[in-house]
Amino acid sequence: MTSSPQHPVQESLVVGEKRIGLGEPTFFVAEEGQANNGDLAVAKKMIHIAASAGADAIEFQLALADDLYIRNHPGHGVYLKREYVREQLVELFAYANECGITAYASPFSSRLVKVLTDVGCPLFNVNSSDLNNPDMLDAVSESGRPF
Repeated sequence: MTSSPQHPVQESLVVGEKRIGLGEPTFFVAEEGQANNGDLAVAKKMIHIAASAGADAIEFQLALADDLYIRNHPGHGVYLKREYVREQLVELFAYANECGITAYASPFSSRLVKVLTDVGCPLFNVNSSDLNNPDMLDAVSESGRPF
């Protein structure tokens, strides 16, 4: 890694009780994605399985249907069923903590970043499709969470 005075490189970061970076143990992430299809019980089962397998973290892809599709598009209904309300997100992150694993999000909406930050999401993954999306990059950066 190289750095400059204007852009110093952070060689490690702390997520929960784990340090991630050069020279640190592997940070094992289970990619849950959207396999739960909006079913909180399935999401919690996936957390339990990932924790039992020794994963350090589990990543969920979360979206808001209105931010992805117009309402009469078939995809809108699919993503609407996958949405979690705030209370469910609180429960999801709390359950992960109980299981000793870090749950985090790959949000498909910059509007979701604030909600996720408020419910305790400790870090974010920025999807490759959002690497040139200033709304997403600003939202994640302003959250103060690592990504």
